[in-house]
Amino acid sequence: MSGKSFSGNFKEQKFYEFILFVAGNEPNSMMARKNLKELCEQELKGRFNITIVDVMEDFDSAAAHNILLTPTLLIQNAISDIMVIGNLNNREKIRAALQLPLE
Repeated sequence: MSGKSFSGNFKEQKFYEFILFVAGNEPNSMMARKNLKELCEQELKGRFNITIVDVMEDFDSAAAHNILLTPTLLIQNAISDIMVIGNLNNREKIRAALQLPLE
């Protein structure tokens, strides 16, 4: 799969794999990038990998993951993948999807 990827250092047992599907530099896509990066840096402290997929450049990847709307965050885990749609400004919703304790 093509896309930009960055990760933090592995420090604890639970490691999170994310794919964020965006549409270029559209405002909600830019906000989703910012919100996800902030959440990961503040809450996951190096236990994450984020791959950004721009559907304008890599539509096949979006189709392979059944992504119909952007921005969409795909949280990959061993049991089943979880999708969160939107600009990720609702931190409680993201924390619940990650099964983190609520603030």
